[in-house]
Amino acid sequence: MSLRRDYDLPGFIPVNIRIDEVYKFWVVTYPTPDSELIDILFQTTIPGIMLQTKGGLQIEEIAGIFKTKEPAEKMARHLLRRY
Repeated sequence: MSLRRDYDLPGFIPVNIRIDEVYKFWVVTYPTPDSELIDILFQTTIPGIMLQTKGGLQIEEIAGIFKTKEPAEKMARHLLRRY
């Protein structure tokens, strides 16, 4: 089977994708009135974020993506204070 045909398979996620210098990163989503920090701030990987979108996470719900936790947490706390 060719590589192109593999990508045409529903739900296919290649497992040997080369990822240069980015493995884990931090995601901040927009809060709801009931959100806590743990609800809107999480560390993930590229395959992990792909699964999150399959599970219902919409791109419009993402407020930011960060390489390190500190700026991500700062943004998340700022967003929580707005509610």
